[in-house]
Amino acid sequence: MQFCFLADDVAPQAHRRPRILVVEDDVASWNLIQRAVHAAVPDAAIQWASDAASALLALESCRFDAVVADYLIEGASTGWSVLNECRRLQPDARVGMTSALPIRPPRGEECLFLRKPFEITSCVDFMAQLLL
Repeated sequence: MQFCFLADDVAPQAHRRPRILVVEDDVASWNLIQRAVHAAVPDAAIQWASDAASALLALESCRFDAVVADYLIEGASTGWSVLNECRRLQPDARVGMTSALPIRPPRGEECLFLRKPFEITSCVDFMAQLLL
């Protein structure tokens, strides 16, 4: 996993690159998501985590504009636990979930959802909603 350097937050700039954390353990899905993010927001900075522990470390050390997590990730945690931690640590970040399972957010929760398998077009639309 890559650690972030918050140079954008130190020096004032007219435009700051949006930052997104993608929590996904499938490389093929990660590659498609990466292409979709850059198609939707070409200057977005992407950080990848493959499990909840790596995602939590990233959430504790970097500020993100958006977090998208797959429901089923490596380890005992789910994407919902990652998104709950995101809401606790970074309440202003927008959140989204992907899954091949027909899941629904827990009662009272709101979350953009993208069902797998997804095509590049639907993934680009999802990322644009999440980041813009």
